[in-house]
Amino acid sequence: MNYAAPKGWIEVLPRSGEGSQHSTFHLRQDCERIKDRARLREVDRPYSAARCRVCAPQPT
Repeated sequence: MNYAAPKGWIEVLPRSGEGSQHSTFHLRQDCERIKDRARLREVDRPYSAARCRVCAPQPT
């Protein structure tokens, strides 16, 4: 069975440190772990963003 990357949303948040950012991939726009909904952008796959442990756990 082939892996099909899910569509979802990437939340890009600044990290402490100049110019540094952290991206989190969410499957749901209403996920309780989203910190700033204004920073969400729709994507067709997670790319290299960390997956949200609540709504987008790693595939098994």
